[in-house]
Amino acid sequence: MKRPNHLKNTDGKNRKVGIEIEFIGIPLPQAAKIITDVFEGSVQKNDEYVYTVSESPYGSFKVECDSTFVKSRKYQSWLSKLGIDLDREELKKMDRKIAEGCNILVPFEIVTPPISMDEIPKFEQLINKLKQAKKQSDSFTFSLAPCGLHINIEITSMDVNHIKPVLQSFCNQYEDLIKEIDVDKIRRLAPYIAPFPKEYTRLLNDKDYSPDLDTFFNDYLDFNPTRNRALDLTPIIGEYSWPLLEKYAEKGLELNLIKPRPAFHYRLPNCHLDEQEWSFTQEWERWVGIEDLAFSSNSFNDKYVNFHKINKGNFNDIFS
Repeated sequence: MKRPNHLKNTDGKNRKVGIEIEFIGIPLPQAAKIITDVFEGSVQKNDEYVYTVSESPYGSFKVECDSTFVKSRKYQSWLSKLGIDLDREELKKMDRKIAEGCNILVPFEIVTPPISMDEIPKFEQLINKLKQAKKQSDSFTFSLAPCGLHINIEITSMDVNHIKPVLQSFCNQYEDLIKEIDVDKIRRLAPYIAPFPKEYTRLLNDKDYSPDLDTFFNDYLDFNPTRNRALDLTPIIGEYSWPLLEKYAEKGLELNLIKPRPAFHYRLPNCHLDEQEWSFTQEWERWVGIEDLAFSSNSFNDKYVNFHKINKGNFNDIFS
């Protein structure tokens, strides 16, 4: 499995990676048990829609129905408005039925803690065990909700000379990645992985655009007051300055869904547990290609931005 050229963060430790796996056709408790087979730990049932794997050497994992509407049980207020009042036992039965059937409309999701980059082959082990469980499952697996794989990759440093080139590289490869990944058409119609506005990509690729970090983040939010981008920087911005994000709440920025962390939130890949040839490694190495191009001295051509004119100095010196 390929690794990026820059493996360490500013503390000299291996960068960390976490993933979010959307899936259908595997019951939540079974998915939680599969996590323990790979990462150890013990399973706790929070409720019908949320399970936790704790006491793992790697941190806590969450397995849940990926729907705020379902997890918050907003359907109960709807029933009350219709004059339908259920007792406690009846509500429990309804929860079980909804948990069993909601996969048709929304995927389930595994959210992992960040683990050291030298341990990420374990994600492939997890994916393979989920594939095997999906193949052996007798459950109904039709869903209107296409599934994605999100990769959260720790930044090398909170430095514009690291963050901006990666975003430039991604934007300049976006259309190629869409074709190469063959992103599900329904996922492309949804807002969650929307491309960056052309006006913003033009700004990024302007050879005279050399902002400091505050200017870069403000420009990003001016053009993208949303977390709905295929490469979402709002977790990084939230880690840097939550008040900066709050300034954009009036423009529709979904503050309640943003989890500050020093990591790129890469949301483009599909998750195809029912396709034997699909793998985590395949998607991970596409990301490595994005970083390789961002910091490559050989990427100076008409298609991609001339990084050495924008970022004074040697990248190997900056990140060594």
